[in-house]
Amino acid sequence: MNIINFTPLSAFVGGITIGLAVVVFFIGNGRLAGISSITDNFLTSKEGRGDNFLFLVGLIVGPIIFSFSTTNEIPFLITNS
Repeated sequence: MNIINFTPLSAFVGGITIGLAVVVFFIGNGRLAGISSITDNFLTSKEGRGDNFLFLVGLIVGPIIFSFSTTNEIPFLITNS
């Protein structure tokens, strides 16, 4: 573990955000928000195809909208570890 890159608060907030998204998706659709199953259902099943499409588009468009809505760059460091 690299103590310099240890960010417990942002990790906690990110985990809570993902957890809330899964709960909201489960309450709204009665299914868990698993990317593999959503992609499989979008490609193979006709039932719920619109919901699956919107979920997958949101995964792509969400970060794009975020990048246009903020002027701050997200800092990251690539190491050889």
